Amino acid sequence: MKRSFLFGCFSVLIASLLLPCAAAAFDPTNLTGCVMWLQAGAANIQTNPANGRVAQWNDLSGSGNHAVQTNAAIQPVYQPTGLGGQPALYFSETAPRPGLITEKPFTNVYSVFIVTRVLDLGELGIDWRRILVSRDENWFLGTDTPNTFSAYLNGYASGVLTDLRSSYSFNRTYTLSAVNNKTSQRFYVNGYDLTADSTRTTSPGRLAIGGAGKSGDPSDAQISEVIAYDRALSDAERQEVEAYLAERYGVTGDGFNGPVWSGSGASSLWSNTNNWQQAMPATPMLAFNGMSRTTSTNDLAGLTLDSIMVWDQNWQFSGNPVTLNKGFFCNPASTVAWGLDTTLTSGPHAFSVRTGRRLTLSGALSGEGGLVLGLGKEYGGTLALSCPSNTFTGPALLKGGVAEITRLAN
Repeated sequence: MKRSFLFGCFSVLIASLLLPCAAAAFDPTNLTGCVMWLQAGAANIQTNPANGRVAQWNDLSGSGNHAVQTNAAIQPVYQPTGLGGQPALYFSETAPRPGLITEKPFTNVYSVFIVTRVLDLGELGIDWRRILVSRDENWFLGTDTPNTFSAYLNGYASGVLTDLRSSYSFNRTYTLSAVNNKTSQRFYVNGYDLTADSTRTTSPGRLAIGGAGKSGDPSDAQISEVIAYDRALSDAERQEVEAYLAERYGVTGDGFNGPVWSGSGASSLWSNTNNWQQAMPATPMLAFNGMSRTTSTNDLAGLTLDSIMVWDQNWQFSGNPVTLNKGFFCNPASTVAWGLDTTLTSGPHAFSVRTGRRLTLSGALSGEGGLVLGLGKEYGGTLALSCPSNTFTGPALLKGGVAEITRLAN
């Protein structure tokens, strides 16, 4: 009996030693040099008793670098449910100056992260939106027009390459980040390197969260978290922070891993891998740019696209039908002729056509989705729905530009 008891205890001990330990939850302060950590939550803010808006966003890093705003007119609004179901602060579409300001200067190496979602309640569309701003330099992370994501660090670190490798839409959650080691500075969105010019190594000095910074470019966005380090994180460390933010807020990489058209193949077919700069993922954003082969043919069956971007030159597309999850970003030299039958998944699909340009959809549009045309002051171009047999059932909304319609739907 004693032997059986001792053997049982020994077995339990061995089993407990062999069980894997639960991984500790990531905390931004696990990495050295965390000097600012702002996370939206009722316990992490101080409100203005006069209007209920946020007067201070408390720093959780232990460094005391709180973000504050004494001007009641531009204080953000606390929202208990926002990005990924987590709390957020909303920075208005009308605020002419930064929403919350900080005093910690970043003048040398640094790493910074911000989680945001542009709502476009002001219906400005594709426009300048300063999400994370410098109080001291012409420096911001956000968006601009006629482009998508923007990192202006006393000069553009973003560019056309940024546009071609990123899928931008309203009401989607994004993580914007910058890492500066003073030899180079890199810009990331949702963990993807979107840097066009890494030589822009200006540091921001003191940061402001949301609002317009040195210009009248309000955010019109929710912001849930800001993290800053006074050193340049390694790639592995940066990815650790981005993975933590992705899990907490439901950030995805949809549409960020290509491919971009090169047209270098012996034919114009999409199945020719030499025509693409990257391998085609399961649900790609297709981006078209460059001088070579501007006639493009889809010979792939059953392809679902995240979105489509056409940049520069004039283009002609034909071939097999596709399904479109999001929008069509159209900034050609003059015209784009899209001849593919296209199924629109449920929800609005932004067709953003640059002013003075034309997008003709001659293929049939079907599905539960709808159309939104004219998002942005520089996107007042012409969308021509020339197919006489469209059957899509979602609404068609004209916010700007010109719509030429043969038939909307049954």
